[in-house]
Amino acid sequence: MTLDKRFALVTSDNNVLYPYQKPQKATGRFGFALSTPEHGSDRFGGGYYTADLAEAVRGVVFQGWGIRARTILDSEERKDGTYKLNRRSVKGYWLAPELSWVAVGASIQPLEDLPSQNVLPTTDEHLGSPSALVALDRLGASDYIAAWEALEHRIAPGQRAMLLGHAAAPQHTLSMQAVAELGGYAGYRAANVQYGKLGKLFADFFFIGALENSTQALAISGPRDAHGQWQWTVRPALVEALRQLGMLEERVDSAALLDAVAEVESDPKCRSVSETTRRALINARVGQGGYRTRMLRLWEGQCALTSCGIETVLVASHAKPWAQASNEERLDEYNGLLLAASIDRLFDSGLISFTDDGSILVSPSLHAQDMATLGLNATVALRRVADRHKPYLQAHRRAHGFEC
Repeated sequence: MTLDKRFALVTSDNNVLYPYQKPQKATGRFGFALSTPEHGSDRFGGGYYTADLAEAVRGVVFQGWGIRARTILDSEERKDGTYKLNRRSVKGYWLAPELSWVAVGASIQPLEDLPSQNVLPTTDEHLGSPSALVALDRLGASDYIAAWEALEHRIAPGQRAMLLGHAAAPQHTLSMQAVAELGGYAGYRAANVQYGKLGKLFADFFFIGALENSTQALAISGPRDAHGQWQWTVRPALVEALRQLGMLEERVDSAALLDAVAEVESDPKCRSVSETTRRALINARVGQGGYRTRMLRLWEGQCALTSCGIETVLVASHAKPWAQASNEERLDEYNGLLLAASIDRLFDSGLISFTDDGSILVSPSLHAQDMATLGLNATVALRRVADRHKPYLQAHRRAHGFEC
């Protein structure tokens, strides 16, 4: 995340919201995230992204576009979202003097000053260590979710393995030597360095500085164990964020579990994977665990085709055949669709498929009367399709004869 101090929105309760440049996970775009009538919301692959602040300001001020912005001070009322002028209690905006020309002729002119108590600090040293820890304690799961989504592309595989393994440990507590083993590092010193770098990414995202140890952004230091090693416990808000993101695998309760275990165990692609990845693959094979959780979140808990929101009947499918997919593709929530059970059976068996724009394709062997029985017809379409869905939908079409 790259925040810009030259433009700010001000709410009726004098909160100051600063726009920031961020990556969009679905498309890989980076910039100020703008919601427009033409491009829609920046969620799920939509929106308009630009690195030009002046263009972003013109869109907000003259055309009423929404812009992704956030507060940054130590507050229980931290805000982060898409905001528009005269919407969501936004009463005005402020521009740095060098950008005043952008608002010439606007019906709403910029405020002369920002509320003094909300002025953005000019360095990241504005918090002493005790205050920094208080600020960390006030963060919630939603804060860590926003941080993960913005930072995920910058997290090294070893750092990721350490964090996820640490969060999945009993009581979410491990020594740094054990954390080092999760990341494949020789000893705790290397783990301290890498975990510290990861912690600093999160601390910088939250604009929290002056930490004695950057790992404190991820975990809380506890007493020594019987071997004299300090114990670290992952922050509860971070654990909950990882759980909501589907990054922490749960035990699978499914009649297909034994078949999934046998298939993964006999698959040459799975022979050298870690235990964490092995468990994730087993869960993904039966559409459970983190794979299902991430897909539920991606589709907002509704069927991708019918918008059915009865969670117990929704199935997390795979589009690219399991045997043809890499392990990474098998765990990718975009490799499949969240579908009501009856529709999933049609999709899984290849009786229906979908084009890159989401239009339904129907096998000649599936009669219109059968479709109607399920509440479907030849005009229904997926609610949306992200760019990351398209290669998997293409693979599904090829596997079931919908493409030459």
